[in-house]
Amino acid sequence: MKQTLAAEDVLKRLRDNPDGYHIEAIGHINETHRFRAMPDFVSSITGVPLLEKVRSHILPFDFDKIKDFKLAPDKGISTDIYIPPPKVFDLHRQPYNYL
Repeated sequence: MKQTLAAEDVLKRLRDNPDGYHIEAIGHINETHRFRAMPDFVSSITGVPLLEKVRSHILPFDFDKIKDFKLAPDKGISTDIYIPPPKVFDLHRQPYNYL
């Protein structure tokens, strides 16, 4: 049986039973990465009909498929419209260099 505990409960158990637990170092970490800001975000476009159509018609760079690409002439608000995340999520002009 797997049991999930909150950090406060783990600390309480450690304080209540100091002889019941021991700590052992199993390795040494020389270097880590610290995220000091939200560098970027991910927005999934899976299930967005327009973008799936762009992916299947435009991205293969096949001229016949590009010719078959048509936008829906519907007017008004639709329930399946894709609304991208707001610009406030992307405050950085250049993406972070992860290398």
